[in-house]
Amino acid sequence: MMKKIMRIAILCIVVISIAFVKPVSAESTDPVPATWFTTTILDAGYLDIDGDGMADDIATSFKIEVMNTDIPFSITDILCYLITPSGDGYAVQITVIGHYKCIQIGLAWYNTVTESGWYTFMVYTEITVYHQHYYSYDELSFDPPTEGNPGPPLVEVTETIVETE
Repeated sequence: MMKKIMRIAILCIVVISIAFVKPVSAESTDPVPATWFTTTILDAGYLDIDGDGMADDIATSFKIEVMNTDIPFSITDILCYLITPSGDGYAVQITVIGHYKCIQIGLAWYNTVTESGWYTFMVYTEITVYHQHYYSYDELSFDPPTEGNPGPPLVEVTETIVETE
């Protein structure tokens, strides 16, 4: 009789435990501003990169600097946007795999100066550490001159400089 009561008690404890278990999600949380790395635009300007005789290309460069290299990360997602004066834009996503202290990236945006006015270059960087996303952001506006139809737009990574620990 005692064994039967003990089994029922254990069964009740198991059922109660299952009933009160909170569901836990393995999904990551919303991104939070980073305090341990920064994204900084170094330069954005127009020139004739493709040699077609028209200054209708844009060269941009930026860096991501990690102040605390003890934080274990291995994937960096970078979104670069070039917004025209009319609000149209171009976007490029770059994924960096590996741990670094500082990385500098240069981009050539061919045939993207299509109208006069202020252009905006924006860089959004997101790094995930243990299911938590951290982000850093920078933007720069500049006003290149415009001359005619430049042709189809194209983006190319022109430079990557990586500094490890």
